[in-house]
Amino acid sequence: MLAVHLIAPYAKIVISATPADSEITDDPASNVAPPEMMHALEYISANHIANAISISDGTGEDTYAFGTAQIHANDPGPLAAAAAGIPVTNATGDCGVVQNLAVANAQCGNTSAGPETATWDDNPWVTAVGGTVPNVSKTDGSKLGPDPIWHEGGIFSEGAGLSDVVSGNNSVIDPNTGNVLVPGFTAAPGFDVASGWGTVDAAKFVPALVAATRASSLARSARIEAGRELSGLTRAIRLSAGSGGTTAVTSTGFLPRHPVKLAVDGTVITTLTAGDQGTVSYTLNPAALGLSHGHHVLTLQGMLITTTASFRS
Repeated sequence: MLAVHLIAPYAKIVISATPADSEITDDPASNVAPPEMMHALEYISANHIANAISISDGTGEDTYAFGTAQIHANDPGPLAAAAAGIPVTNATGDCGVVQNLAVANAQCGNTSAGPETATWDDNPWVTAVGGTVPNVSKTDGSKLGPDPIWHEGGIFSEGAGLSDVVSGNNSVIDPNTGNVLVPGFTAAPGFDVASGWGTVDAAKFVPALVAATRASSLARSARIEAGRELSGLTRAIRLSAGSGGTTAVTSTGFLPRHPVKLAVDGTVITTLTAGDQGTVSYTLNPAALGLSHGHHVLTLQGMLITTTASFRS
């Protein structure tokens, strides 16, 4: 905590510490705590505890046992933040053009075999932030020119993105021989793949961005769009008539292999387990449950998303 506050001693910083996957013993990616991180995003957003959120998780996509379904099951976190008007930024990684895997015992100890981005960069509601080295005078701090990409030699360097920074690269290099193990991307003038938009002049950029956002009502429209997407996720239950008055219930978007509670009118009926694609299914028998004739509300509650639907028995 001291290290965080030393970086910006006068800033009001809230540190959200999340446990390694406390809900269920899962694959290494989830045990690093991404589901808990996304749950923290939801809580912070619902209570508007922060005006901006920064995540430092460079876990690579290859480390997720259930792939796309598992990665995007975490989308409600960034969507909740965006709907609340809270920007979310995430590190692009520390291992250059490759990404750290969750099974690693040390940073960059086990990495993806080829070029890969940090997982949360996949979400359009998350802003990926890399790293550059300040190119300033050691005597007076004045700017000497464009900042080069952060690269400590060997495997340690900033993750790849899309960028104006004009020098440096993020190739993975054998620290003993100097040979390139995994070719990375090289920064160059203009738009390149190594460093995103590069380094901005904050004194000019921030006021200009605020002014442009207010003039175009961009913040409001973005919040509405995020809210619309989040609402769509919460209404993903599909109901279809079965035999003997039963109703087939299916829904998706849950964390694979994680528990999902099914409730009717607020009473938990059973606990399901999401499949490898984040899908659950159940045959609802109103008569067996003793439901009265009329309108009822069905709820499926996972760790990061709760979906609802109405039905009549």
